[in-house]
Amino acid sequence: MNEVGPIEVQPTFDVLSIIGVPHTVGNQTQYVVYGIMPRFWKEETNSQINSSKERFFDEVVLSQDPPIRLLKQLETVELVPLEFKLLNKIFKKVRQQIKQSNDDILSLSEDADVMDESPHISMSTDSSIILESIYRLCKFYQDEKKEDVFRSKDGEYSLGKNGLPLFLFRAFVSELRQHMRELRRSYRLVREEVGAVRGRITRRGMVNIKAKPSSRIECEFETFDISAPIYRVLKTTLEIISKFDVSKLGALQFLQDELVDIKRQTNQLRSILEDLSAYSVNTAIRECQRLQRRMPRSFRMYSKVLQYAERILRHESMLRDPLHKDDSQYWWHISAPTSKVWEKLLYKSFEKIEGGIIRDQKDLVFEGPWVNNQVTSKKNNKEIDLSFQKGNDIFLFDAKYTTFEESPRSTYQYQMHFYADAYVQQKLKENENLQSIYLLYPYIKQRTLSNEISQPNR
Repeated sequence: MNEVGPIEVQPTFDVLSIIGVPHTVGNQTQYVVYGIMPRFWKEETNSQINSSKERFFDEVVLSQDPPIRLLKQLETVELVPLEFKLLNKIFKKVRQQIKQSNDDILSLSEDADVMDESPHISMSTDSSIILESIYRLCKFYQDEKKEDVFRSKDGEYSLGKNGLPLFLFRAFVSELRQHMRELRRSYRLVREEVGAVRGRITRRGMVNIKAKPSSRIECEFETFDISAPIYRVLKTTLEIISKFDVSKLGALQFLQDELVDIKRQTNQLRSILEDLSAYSVNTAIRECQRLQRRMPRSFRMYSKVLQYAERILRHESMLRDPLHKDDSQYWWHISAPTSKVWEKLLYKSFEKIEGGIIRDQKDLVFEGPWVNNQVTSKKNNKEIDLSFQKGNDIFLFDAKYTTFEESPRSTYQYQMHFYADAYVQQKLKENENLQSIYLLYPYIKQRTLSNEISQPNR
């Protein structure tokens, strides 16, 4: 029987991603972490190169340090058949899940005719540092998209059971911490004789210990005035976060540190609700939905908290589904569409420019040029990425996640011509001048890891 040789795989979609996949060899299972790098980064992947100058990875070997494998958008690498089959299936699911909230996600294969031919820089950058850079970009994107999280049930955080929910955990905990004072107000201070010490022993209790030895001690402690369903929903959600298995994060110390910090804050909140019992996950989902349909006035400050909670509970419910009960098959990902990250980076950079302002987003939507009875007028609208005003001068910018060309392709030229004409006809105010319109391409001379997202070079 002929053995099947290595098979080529190529990430051809507009997503940068960190993916954790369990690999089993014999009786041992270990998470292998894959990273998909933006194609404009100059660092090489950690794949090997054979005599034909083709990139490849050997079969996964489990070791004390869990493996990390770096791939790059549009770069071909050979994998053993079993790993190819698994990874190719996961790539399709990641793309499908990200596309739920980004309908215009780009297939990079459409852009293959203008691939950057410049050689990669061979750097001895640690693989985990590159993965942390990808993570920071995904986190930056999620932070910038936070205001759009609740657009629909298929919103930014609804990435199916495989979306690693660290950003969602952080958002829930941060929002709930803002209302800790309201949580405390739900307690009352009581003095009672109890069989075990609670809170602190009162002065009379201390006296009675010596004067009248008894199995009951007078203590002063806080207790819930009411056991409202909303608090039990919050308690259930906090329990889920506190029990998240850190071993699923593989060798990524920065992710483990993030989870440890989230759990630390979670446990502080759990201590406030320690007297309450948690719901089952399905009961908590039902109560969460009921509360959101008709939120009591006294609990309206928890509206956003409950929306985060429902997504965490639904994610946990999917993981507990009998059809997905085999935990050894659970893979996860943290992902973001690269073209959207590029747009957000540009917007952040322009915010720092003094002497000018970024125009309101509603000024960037134009009525489309075509009459089409098959689509709604809203779908036929066109939108440019950024409008910047300096004095009376207006500058329009459209971000392109593609390789720079001295002469832009004809479709881009038509697009820019339409944007310029449409802006003058539909948006330009009296005394304003449309000064110019630009295409903005990614270009990286040198990339460095930083706690801050640096401004792009171009």
